Amino acid sequence: MSENKKPERLEEGQLANWFGPKKIQHQTVVIDNYLFEGVEFVECNLVYYGGSAYFDDCRFTDCDFGFLGSANKTLNLIRGLRQMGLDMLEAEQVEEAGGPTDG
Repeated sequence: MSENKKPERLEEGQLANWFGPKKIQHQTVVIDNYLFEGVEFVECNLVYYGGSAYFDDCRFTDCDFGFLGSANKTLNLIRGLRQMGLDMLEAEQVEEAGGPTDG
């Protein structure tokens, strides 16, 4: 995947690689440490390891997401907590933790 070098400040002390606008088809894309703007993903495998990843005005058609490394460990923790009756995915809690929410 080629990229344009437009540095964007994501969080204090962090810079990400910028990619966009473009159409990406039939590729495996590691999304960590990228800001994707105006990208259309078509039949892609998006892989996330737990780093910073941001999407702005992107579209996804028939894509799969893979969660590996730290991202997989976090999902397993949340699954385990939910099985015990604890719902850690309340929108307010996610927002307080600095993460995105759906609403």
